[in-house]
This record gives sequence, structure tokens and C-alpha cells, in this order.
Amino acid sequence: MPKIPSRKTHARSSAKKGAIHPNSRRAVQLSRDQAHKDRVEKRKAAHDTATANKVTKLMWFRQHVDVSKDVYSYGEVVKLIEEYIGRLDDELGELLSQQGLPHQKGRRHANKEDEIRSAMLRERHLLEGPGFEAPDLTEPKAVKAF
Repeated sequence: MPKIPSRKTHARSSAKKGAIHPNSRRAVQLSRDQAHKDRVEKRKAAHDTATANKVTKLMWFRQHVDVSKDVYSYGEVVKLIEEYIGRLDDELGELLSQQGLPHQKGRRHANKEDEIRSAMLRERHLLEGPGFEAPDLTEPKAVKAF
């Protein structure tokens, strides 16, 4: 039985034929293939980062949920989310206290401070606005499974 040809494009390599002219069709094909690979890698990296952030968030909630409780009220869930948002307060306070030293000039660790502040602001905006993604602890089944 004959094989059905694949519709996938095979990776083109410039190593086959040696040097190619920069304005040739082959050069355009190679640059298009490289741009495609770069886009795919960039999307994959963004997806991996988002997944890692979700896993970190869920692990934090898992560690801070009281296992003796069957159900949380809405207020308790909001309080737990507020604790999650405030988890970086200690680190921010430590950075700010280091800035208060008299022999230091300027803002030390400014990037880290800005990153923490923007993360807290983003999470607070999600809580007040479109919705903060957190486990549904108001349902007994969800609490038991969590």
C-alpha cells in the first residue's frame, strides 16, 4: 500500500546547498520558517509561565486552607484572597526598610519593588473588577477535593 504524503512542511536547511543569496526565494523561505519557530517558542514560553503562575497560586491556597472546615463563606474566601494578595507585604517592607539606611543613596532593588507593587495592584484590580481566579471554597465537594 502506498504511503500518503504528509502535509507538514519539512524544515528547510541552508546547510544542504551551501551559501545562498540574501535576496533569493530560499532566503525568504528560511527567514519565514525561523520567524514561525520564534513565534511558536514565544507562545510556548508564555503558556508555560501562565501555567506555572496558576500552579503556584493553587499551591498557596492549598497550604492556607483549613482542612477541618467543610465549607467557607463568601467573606472567608475574600479574606483568604486578601491574605494571598498581601503575601508580598513582608518582602516589600523589608525592601523599603533597606532604603531607609542613611549611607545608601537612591532606590536599591527598585526593579523588585516595582514588580511587587505592580503584582499586588494587578491582583487587587482583579479582585475588585473582572474576577480573581481562585478555588471555589463555598462548595463542599470543591473543599473536599482541594
